[in-house]
Amino acid sequence: MKIIRNWLLFSLVFVTLAAASINEGFEGDTLAWSVSSTSGSAELALSGEEVFAGSQALKIQYENVAPGGYLRIVPAEPLAFAGFPLELDLRAWGGGEQIQLLLADALGKEFTFPLGTAYSQWLRLQLNWQTVQGAGNVQLPLTLTELRVFPASSQGKLYLDQLQSKALVLKLAKTAYQAEEPLKLNWQLESPVSFSLPLEVVLKRGESLVGQRQTTITAQNKTGSFDFSYQAPGQYECEFTIQIAEKIISFPLYKLAVLTQVPKSGGKPFLGVQTHYGLRRGRLPDNLDLAKLAGAEMIRDEIFWGTIERTKGVFSFDEDYVGYVDEAVARGLIPLIILDYGNPLYEGGGAPDTPGKMEGWKRYVRNVVSQYKDRVKYWEVWNEFNIGMGFTEEQKQLYSTRSAKAELYFPLLKETYLTIKQIDPTAVVIGGVLAGVDLEFLQVLFAKGGLQYMDALSIHPYCYPQSPEAGNLLGRLDQVRNLMDQGGKRLPIWVTEIGWPTHQGDGRGVDEETQAAYLARMYTLFASQPDVAAVFWYDFQNDGTDPTYNEHNFGLIRQDFSLKPGYYSLSQIFRTLRGFTEVGAIKQGEGGLWHYRVASPQGEKHILWSTQGQQLVPSPVEGEILIRELDGSIYELTSPASLQVTGSPIIVEAKGTEWPDAEQGQLSFWFSANPLPKGEALGIYLEAAGELRTASVEVYNLAGRRLFQGEFLEPTSQGLTIPLGDAARGAYLVVVTGKFETGENLVERKLLLIL
Repeated sequence: MKIIRNWLLFSLVFVTLAAASINEGFEGDTLAWSVSSTSGSAELALSGEEVFAGSQALKIQYENVAPGGYLRIVPAEPLAFAGFPLELDLRAWGGGEQIQLLLADALGKEFTFPLGTAYSQWLRLQLNWQTVQGAGNVQLPLTLTELRVFPASSQGKLYLDQLQSKALVLKLAKTAYQAEEPLKLNWQLESPVSFSLPLEVVLKRGESLVGQRQTTITAQNKTGSFDFSYQAPGQYECEFTIQIAEKIISFPLYKLAVLTQVPKSGGKPFLGVQTHYGLRRGRLPDNLDLAKLAGAEMIRDEIFWGTIERTKGVFSFDEDYVGYVDEAVARGLIPLIILDYGNPLYEGGGAPDTPGKMEGWKRYVRNVVSQYKDRVKYWEVWNEFNIGMGFTEEQKQLYSTRSAKAELYFPLLKETYLTIKQIDPTAVVIGGVLAGVDLEFLQVLFAKGGLQYMDALSIHPYCYPQSPEAGNLLGRLDQVRNLMDQGGKRLPIWVTEIGWPTHQGDGRGVDEETQAAYLARMYTLFASQPDVAAVFWYDFQNDGTDPTYNEHNFGLIRQDFSLKPGYYSLSQIFRTLRGFTEVGAIKQGEGGLWHYRVASPQGEKHILWSTQGQQLVPSPVEGEILIRELDGSIYELTSPASLQVTGSPIIVEAKGTEWPDAEQGQLSFWFSANPLPKGEALGIYLEAAGELRTASVEVYNLAGRRLFQGEFLEPTSQGLTIPLGDAARGAYLVVVTGKFETGENLVERKLLLIL
């Protein structure tokens, strides 16, 4: 049997499928609300006169409000929440004020919610879905845009306090599955639910329904799981819905990935991603597991001087802070560590520009390198020194020009290089670490002899929102090479930061699909340059949730661990390039067509895209052809054939050379359905890596009695149907045993079947 595929599956790790909760106590000095009136006048203030909890409440005072008029109380920013429950504490001066909330769901559908009536004593009013006006279902999250107050008289005052929601949260709790395991979606509900809620999960692949499961959540039953048969590689969407008061509440669609096995890499590491554990962002081990599953070979992070030396001369390698290094190494990921920034214990911190600071810096370098020399071989000297990163405000004024910064960086680079090499002569010291491609800075640095004190040069050639081609990435490399030639030494180039953020509002962000396409194109372009030794995407996970801030949106996974299209793109391009021996250009933009041939131990592949709209081009491969898209989709053609090429690269290869380069003796299987509906025959499907000689299947009940035994009749057979529809309901053990052409050991795999 030919190697078909070996699959690796992961689901999202504790993915929060809802917005954060609201917790507004009206404390502090900032009034983040405003008020207006359709008639009369009104004023807002933070007041301690009448308080339900804490020290302050929101006071609304109004006068001359005509009958039928109302007050509009608006938050400075719309408040997103999960939708259940929402509570507000109110007290009216006199009493009788009617309170309404204006809500909008994720699709922009608006709802008017009558919260209740405020009286002269404090009351806690709660959202009740049965009173929400407006037909149809609700797509979470909800947004509170406005409170409306309909006064009982023309003048009066009202106090509001403790506006809060406790998030309705569903979580998935399984990180990764072995190839032979079924897809098991474990869920957990976090909410003060005190009554029954019908819960349904739907799993889709594109427009195709993979399966759906239903259960009922009660106050005593807030956890459970849904089992699905093992699925083919690609993207899947998971949607949870609950029913409250005959209204269907839908959570956002979240994507799951089914990935092929990562091919083995026989060459030097090239494929990296930036993590931010040094900034105490990210969650171990989840980020590393997802990066590893995507096919990453390296991570880039930092160990800050000021974090590990908080008392002068005392270095602390707290596992909570630097434990990610060992976690990465344990997973086969190679760390690139940045040595940075200043330490306030040494003359106020900033860049080492005095003998005292330099001695402190060298002591920091010696301690870090000595601690990790058996696990870390790659070190960067500072980060983006050329734009004053890590400088004090005084230093930014003192060393304001790029030339001045280069003059200051040279002794730092030299002393760091000599210190590291003294401890570990095999270490690779990477200098420059430039924001952009700063030719002025490099020219000064090289003239002083900087090339003699680094093993490689790193750059951060961001060009967003331009495309990799319009941003002239390859041309900027030539500029760097020319300067190195003038300096008398050609070094490998490391691209240790590059990415495209998906933020909105300032014209510098791109959409998520464009980010995915640019990622694949960028890695391909750089892989075609023999002297580019490694490339790191900045960064792996979003650093925050502000949709308008670029630093919060560079990631390929979001803060809640849901996957952007860029994650699938990373997974596909990393599998294509992993262990490559050569990436050669066939066409570099002629007529807008870009075509690269990738040679690797896994076989020859081709990467194609267009920068001038959709094009039809002849297949570069003859015979039976496999075409992979960045989302993991696979389709087949037979030459002669034309390929549809767009801005999103496709990967083309001859059928039979596909991933992975799996070892002999790997066997997996899955069911047509699990649980199996009553009266339905069970389909069992095999995947094997290696020449499978025989394969048999046995079914046992939990008492150990064998109910069925059979064989796959032909070694090339991929399916077997078992008539189990009349069997009693319950759990059964299914055992598949395979014998391969090579090796004498039988390979046995087991799965639990539910009838």
